[in-house]
Amino acid sequence: MLFIVRYLLILLIRTYRAIWYPIYRGMKDAGIPTPECACVPTCSEYAILAIRKLPAHRAIIQISYRLKRCGQYHKEGQKRVVDYP
Repeated sequence: MLFIVRYLLILLIRTYRAIWYPIYRGMKDAGIPTPECACVPTCSEYAILAIRKLPAHRAIIQISYRLKRCGQYHKEGQKRVVDYP
């Protein structure tokens, strides 16, 4: 059951990326100013790593915290997924 939940969460994130990234690139090519991500890995990559590495409830907490701090003016730099003890 847990495998199915993880699979569905990752599928949801990958679907978001498949839909949003082409739109984002099109906006950038058209000269529309778009925010730049200062974080490595990006929030969606971080979410996938957290889902694979942590239990589901901890992953959701970590992802929520990361999204709360996400933004073009927040100079985060590199951030790794915290290991579950």
